[in-house]
Amino acid sequence: MIVYRSSKRQLLSVGAFLSILVIYYGGKSILTTIQRNKYRPDSLAIHLILNKYFHKPAFGLPLNLTNPYKYDYSEYGQSIYVDEIFDGKENGTYIECGAGDGETYSNSLFFEIRRKWTGVLIEAGRKNYDLLKMKKRKAILINAALGNKTELVKFIEAGFTGGIDKNMEKSHKKWIFQNFPYNLTNSKQLIQSFRFIDIIEAVGMKVVDYLILDVEGSEITILETIPLSLYVINIIQVEFLVKMDVEKTSRKLDKIKDIILSTNLYIYFDIIKNTDALFIRKDIFYDFEKRSTKPL
Repeated sequence: MIVYRSSKRQLLSVGAFLSILVIYYGGKSILTTIQRNKYRPDSLAIHLILNKYFHKPAFGLPLNLTNPYKYDYSEYGQSIYVDEIFDGKENGTYIECGAGDGETYSNSLFFEIRRKWTGVLIEAGRKNYDLLKMKKRKAILINAALGNKTELVKFIEAGFTGGIDKNMEKSHKKWIFQNFPYNLTNSKQLIQSFRFIDIIEAVGMKVVDYLILDVEGSEITILETIPLSLYVINIIQVEFLVKMDVEKTSRKLDKIKDIILSTNLYIYFDIIKNTDALFIRKDIFYDFEKRSTKPL
């Protein structure tokens, strides 16, 4: 590996040179190239995911659930709501980021059991991940965090409310300390983090019907690295709640809306229990709207 050391003056010169090029070419082609580089899959990260963090679906094995007779496992009925939008679609796909133990508050389990969907379950917490593997879900499992680059990050393990330390709001940490006082001091772990694009490329998924982001603070960081125009993601559900901070909750929701709606591909559809925001691709929304307005 070759490391180049540059002086401050050299860096300024490079910056000035790029500025001149942007002005000369109208900025279009260069900025497009920079954008492409931002979203370019990392072959080394993909290799690492497939060889170290990839767990195959438990096809052929019965589910091992604590409550196998429950109809909907989602916390606020999100699964049923999304199922109505899809009109009971079968054989779809999901990616659930912050999958927990794969059963408690799971937004994807309903679709796996009732609609024969498959997908990817991403869970960074090691305790939750161990429980997740025991459930025998028919999904690819990945024990990693999601972020804006391939790196090791400090992760606070706190049941279903843990997350990456540097992306977690102070009020959320305060809430964790009040409810899990041992966690902030004893449960910080180094966890591997990957970009969303490298995970989706590793698993070879080009169409995602239902993407769930529930990662306790990293939602915006993740969304900023997803090239929504390059993949078909039909419904995006994002948790925006910042515990114990109404103002930051509002700002976070506004930022999430800015990122997703700027693509001009989505409709901001609804808020579920002042916790999750739901965005629907326009073609899916128009199909749903037609069905909803049909005369009885």
